[in-house]
Amino acid sequence: MVTQFALSSLVIANVDVQAVQLHPILGGYEIWLPVSFDTDAPRENAKPRWARIFSARVSLAKQGHNPREVGTAFLDQPVVIDQAQRSFPQLVLFKLPLQPYQLSILEEYRNGGDFQVELILSMTGGEAGRAYGTPEQQTIKKTVPQSDWVAQLNGAKALNIVIVEIPIPMVDPSHEQSAIFRHIAHARKHLVEGNFKECVAECRQLAEEIGGQDLGAVKGMLCTDKESMGKQERVRAILWALQHFTHLAAHSASRGGIADYTRSDASLILSLASALTAYHMHAT
Repeated sequence: MVTQFALSSLVIANVDVQAVQLHPILGGYEIWLPVSFDTDAPRENAKPRWARIFSARVSLAKQGHNPREVGTAFLDQPVVIDQAQRSFPQLVLFKLPLQPYQLSILEEYRNGGDFQVELILSMTGGEAGRAYGTPEQQTIKKTVPQSDWVAQLNGAKALNIVIVEIPIPMVDPSHEQSAIFRHIAHARKHLVEGNFKECVAECRQLAEEIGGQDLGAVKGMLCTDKESMGKQERVRAILWALQHFTHLAAHSASRGGIADYTRSDASLILSLASALTAYHMHAT
């Protein structure tokens, strides 16, 4: 979205946030915000103006909610936008450090939908021959569609921040293992796209793949003889609980199903399903 970049109420450039890009770094992430400044010619008989930009405060916003401030995006060095040196559009790169827990909170706030990034530029400026004494600020915005952001999460390998990271070997997988991993991949995709009921339903199919079709015996023991249950039987009881919870996502309303799953519901079930999968793989 192209907006006007002004200094003391006089437009000196058109500005456009080109993209919102997620990059992995050691122990965290960076959001890169490339911003294009296309400088205007000075008005007739007006002195050329310039602005020196130092950083930008960054907030996230979405419809119906108050903006959430994230932090400060920095430049490698201050950048000057100068009408006296008007040439091709100037590309400026802001970098916002982001810890994994902040990315997780961003996902909770986004809740499977679009969001908007707001940059409040911090700058000083002036005109030919003199500098203005008062620092100035200006807000520019960029809407990030859900599909674009999911592509960034995929590219940065950040999808598993919402679940416990469990190493599961995938070397020469059997047919059963391949089926299980497909369910995990589909469930994660549903989670980041905001399809929470579908995520839970996918986890039910995963439970069936790792033994959830024959849990009548452990259900009976829970009711009549739970003290005699061994470790494996208690693991199967957890699997039964997973299947019991996800039943509501697998059936229509007339058969007791529900549709109002939240992201917290889906994250809980996907985390549990992933942990049970890892246990199953190492135990067999």
